[in-house]
Amino acid sequence: MANSGIFAVTTFCNLPLCTPAVDGFGGLYFEMCHKNPQAVSAALRICADAARQPVLFHCTSGKDRTGITAALLLSAVGVPRDLIVGDYHESHQFGLSSEHITQTLGVAQDEQVPDSWLRTDEMLMLLGAPKASLLRFFELLEAEYGTTEAYLDSIGCDEAWRTELEARWVVA
Repeated sequence: MANSGIFAVTTFCNLPLCTPAVDGFGGLYFEMCHKNPQAVSAALRICADAARQPVLFHCTSGKDRTGITAALLLSAVGVPRDLIVGDYHESHQFGLSSEHITQTLGVAQDEQVPDSWLRTDEMLMLLGAPKASLLRFFELLEAEYGTTEAYLDSIGCDEAWRTELEARWVVA
């Protein structure tokens, strides 16, 4: 790391942020939706609003808030679960790329991050987009609400809203 004139120290710590073997970020995704229904509803409605098309939605890594939003929108129009999970997983390789690591962790381009540090289960879960995370999200959502559609109903994105969205977005 370059010295700014005062001092520069880089320390890498491996602190477990989740239990990857259990649910990756699926629990976090569920809590985000369960505890913030108004924000989730607003995000889905903005994305679906015909007057706002085209729309761009994103977050820092393009997998957490973006992944949940995309997954719920795709679920709302009847896209099969395996395709939704596959779409989410497309972000995995980028998440583990040097470009993403430098941006997310604030590591300088010329700085070497120990590969042994990056290849832990926790870091793969944090930086990547493993299928297990989104699968666990849906599992928890459906355990609480019964179905994804019932969750969408509970936040005001009911069947009429979904039918209208499907009519505009799905090409037969």
